[in-house]
Amino acid sequence: MYLCIEMEERLDKLLVELGLVATRSEAEKLILEVGVNIDGKLITKPGKKFSIISNIKLVSNQQEFSSLNAVKISSAIKKWKLAVEGGSFLDIFSEEAIASEVLLFLNASKVFINEPSKNSFKNIPFSEKVVDLTGIFLREISIKNTGNLLDGCVLNASDESLMKSLPFVHPLLKQNGFVLAIIRPKVEVEKSALKNNGKIRNSLVYPAMFEQIKSTSFINNLDLIDYIKSPIIGKDGEEEFILYLRKK
Repeated sequence: MYLCIEMEERLDKLLVELGLVATRSEAEKLILEVGVNIDGKLITKPGKKFSIISNIKLVSNQQEFSSLNAVKISSAIKKWKLAVEGGSFLDIFSEEAIASEVLLFLNASKVFINEPSKNSFKNIPFSEKVVDLTGIFLREISIKNTGNLLDGCVLNASDESLMKSLPFVHPLLKQNGFVLAIIRPKVEVEKSALKNNGKIRNSLVYPAMFEQIKSTSFINNLDLIDYIKSPIIGKDGEEEFILYLRKK
């Protein structure tokens, strides 16, 4: 018989490990002055310990971005130290162009926004730096649209399988270009792994899911480098993951 024990960490240390803040001192200041939402409760004690799989939401009355969901992207960029300044990027299926907002905040030189429906965004007006590729399918985008190969892309695959999008992403990237992808397990796993209500039966299916994503990525000239649990809960309170891939 094996006993499964959930690891616990101090909250200030946990925030640093998740890439939500840069240092322990910054984490302590945030927790004491603003608080952090842990599993629905506001916590203001930096030394209190929590499970590493707790649902963590940052609370702020001085957000840098128009939506707290931007933390998904900004935390991943910080964690993996991705170069954004001066680069060109594709923002695919982004909710309210949140990824574009983060990339421009980090001094990207140009962002192309794509989703199948024609759209405009209050927080990100189209301009020379923000190019409108809405109203066309991802598979229709080529270097003719972007002018040059791109330094990376952010792909919100929470509603449609990542594995369906990867074949159309890698031809647009420079060698060593990165992909940040947000996924929901219920969209990626086999239907047999879902309950009648559409939710995951058991997280034991996750290793097989990530192996399948790794294999599909490899076929599409991409390496799955790492992945983390999203610091922000997804739609309907469902767990999400953020993946980091690189073009070979």
